[in-house]
Amino acid sequence: MGPGPIPTARLPQVPAVARAIYREEAAAGDEALARALFTDRVFTAPARWVAAKAAPGQPAWLYHFSYVATRMRPAITRAAHAAEIPYVFEYWGRRTPVSLVSDEDRAMATLMHACWVSFAKSGAPRCGEAAWPAYQPQADQLMEFGAESGVRTNFRKARLDGQQMVALPTLGLGAAK
Repeated sequence: MGPGPIPTARLPQVPAVARAIYREEAAAGDEALARALFTDRVFTAPARWVAAKAAPGQPAWLYHFSYVATRMRPAITRAAHAAEIPYVFEYWGRRTPVSLVSDEDRAMATLMHACWVSFAKSGAPRCGEAAWPAYQPQADQLMEFGAESGVRTNFRKARLDGQQMVALPTLGLGAAK
């Protein structure tokens, strides 16, 4: 399958093993399954692969951003690509009036901004009380910034291992194993 979301018309071609791994998404319907497969194939699995390849030489920090802005929750349930940028910089810009930024949104921005600033200053992110470990494939830990932020171990492991074996080689990243 080429780049871009998997058209729902092609979902019957998704192997049964993938449907078993993505059981919750498959049960939610074809659109949910297509989104999950696309997100993991194009974003989550390649990021994990890159972090694993970098880990033996230089530390790499892996994160997953799942926080949805308070004002967006009535319309969406998932964070979009690059949705973390305003939080990293604590900058809402022209597209988000400050009057629509909740205290919860500000708290997320404070946390993320502190992590990125400490990384810029020291070469390692320090996120308040949360210890964000450098990625090591054996430990398979990342920091999730979401409704409840924290370190996650084996985040989406079965899904990402499956993507690494099947889909990542099609992206031309080199040896995906």
